[in-house]
Amino acid sequence: MSYVVPTLDDFVLRFPEFKETPAYQINAAMVEAMRKVDETWTEGDYAPAIMWLTAHILSSDTNAASTMGGVSGEIASETLGRISVTYRQAANGGGVGFGSTSYGTRYLELLRLNHPPFLVV
Repeated sequence: MSYVVPTLDDFVLRFPEFKETPAYQINAAMVEAMRKVDETWTEGDYAPAIMWLTAHILSSDTNAASTMGGVSGEIASETLGRISVTYRQAANGGGVGFGSTSYGTRYLELLRLNHPPFLVV
């Protein structure tokens, strides 16, 4: 088996929530993600890691673009009567770190499996 780079179709099939995102944006995010995932990863995690990181980048870009009054992140709950929106607090305290989206959290899990942290004494 060899390392297979995911295609745009692979990405949209796995993450249909991005099907309306322009192809050029997905491709740009995927190129960025491929700079952080290389052939030191296991073959089975290679393509999924690229796709999870691509989704994180796209989601982070969307959150950053839609930030109003310093509030951003994934929506934790919504209410229609008297309109209320609650945002999920990012694990990193906000921003666009891996903990700021569920996609980034999943990418981080794969990263730790493939490149576990270690301590040199």
